Amino acid sequence: LQEYVPDTNGDYILVVVPSGNYMPTSKVLFNWQWEWRPTRDRKRKKVKHLWKRFIKTTRITNRFKLEEQTNHENLWDIYLLNFTQFQKAGETINGKFLWFNDVSFLDRHPVWNFRVNTRFQKQLINLYIDASNNEQRNVWEHEWTIRYRASSHFKQEVDLNYKRNKRESVVALSRNRNVTGYGAGTRSIFRVMKGMDNSLEFHGFFEEDQRSGGALQAHYFKVKERLTASVLKKGRLTAQFQWYKVIIAKNPLNIPLPYEMAEGKKEGDSMEWSLRMDYFV
Repeated sequence: LQEYVPDTNGDYILVVVPSGNYMPTSKVLFNWQWEWRPTRDRKRKKVKHLWKRFIKTTRITNRFKLEEQTNHENLWDIYLLNFTQFQKAGETINGKFLWFNDVSFLDRHPVWNFRVNTRFQKQLINLYIDASNNEQRNVWEHEWTIRYRASSHFKQEVDLNYKRNKRESVVALSRNRNVTGYGAGTRSIFRVMKGMDNSLEFHGFFEEDQRSGGALQAHYFKVKERLTASVLKKGRLTAQFQWYKVIIAKNPLNIPLPYEMAEGKKEGDSMEWSLRMDYFV
């Protein structure tokens, strides 16, 4: 799987023994990005129509990423991107599709800026190339952000978030997930002095995992502070501290909190801190 997946409901130890049989596979990686960004109007001509002014201050970025590893016999279907042959349970080992969209309104405005981000990911994990033993994941994320720059020493951001994480396992139904979440937060950036910035973030989230027999509900809060300072012109010192508070509001089945919820944190308080020094020669 190329990742560590802690199965909180697992009561067994999986031992994988190589069979010695090799199977030829094909792997394709595809990335595509396009951006709409109007040129800067250096003469500052007045635009009469509101829709033209809206277009001239809007930036749109789209990114597509495709990854497919399969034992499909016809290689031309894979290399010519025949999407009907991708993520097939009986042939695909690992297939991933990712789409990211970023729309920025008032892109070059010195004070205000509005952004809308959308992210979609579809993945099929089929390590044993078995149509009856695989796992599918679908993730939707939306974020709306408002940025306000009061002065050169202070910036403020307010964001709203929505996400949905759905996982379907063919064999282990207990691994199925249908997590939806809503959140809001704020971020303040202060210019302490020349070459030193301090940011402070507050976020709150509500998440729910719909299951048969009852829904698992959890609230979690996050506080993050980050201090960045330049050292000897070519160096940068970064100190960061994060605090998480996870509260389980409803748990009728009395099951552990899955790692798809609360950013993988357990119930209660969690703290993280880091100190990093970079110097560019």
